[in-house]
Amino acid sequence: MLALFLAAKDTSSGFPTWVKLLILLVLMPFWWPMVKAIYHDLNTAMWREGGLFGRPPAGAELDRLTRHPPKQTKTLVSELRAGPLVRTRRSARRGY
Repeated sequence: MLALFLAAKDTSSGFPTWVKLLILLVLMPFWWPMVKAIYHDLNTAMWREGGLFGRPPAGAELDRLTRHPPKQTKTLVSELRAGPLVRTRRSARRGY
């Protein structure tokens, strides 16, 4: 099946399919960590439903998970860091 996909002629643009796949593979170190972080974040957020691809927990497993929920790490949280461009409350109140 993969051989048929690679051998298919793409007429939508000037690049053949193998060039597009090569570009995806070369750029993989840039987009793969982001895909992993999004998957992990969604999977931990949906633990009651069984995650993205799992089955929903039932019975004793649901009771155990409700008592001790899985540790949720916040991977996609943006935090302001104190630096020269961040205004504090004290500097925001000064009028001069």
